[in-house]
Amino acid sequence: MEGAATITKKFSQAFDSANESHVMWFKLLHDSTQNEKNVEKVMMENPFGIRPTKKEILEWIHIQFILGLKYSVAVMNGAAWIPGTQKA
Repeated sequence: MEGAATITKKFSQAFDSANESHVMWFKLLHDSTQNEKNVEKVMMENPFGIRPTKKEILEWIHIQFILGLKYSVAVMNGAAWIPGTQKA
């Protein structure tokens, strides 16, 4: 039985490792979790237009983990936008 997409799947499908705004948002999510500040705000202000519920925001650590895996594979394949490496 196939149900609705989970919030993690929605973020994973929307995240493009080659897109600068997606990568910079992912970095902002990481920074906010390290400082334990504004995680909910950063989640709500994602560049994908996904508006998670307060309950779904509790899955942020799983979302961050999955996006990190997706991004690292793209980096290893030479298909990711990497801050500070692109020429102006």
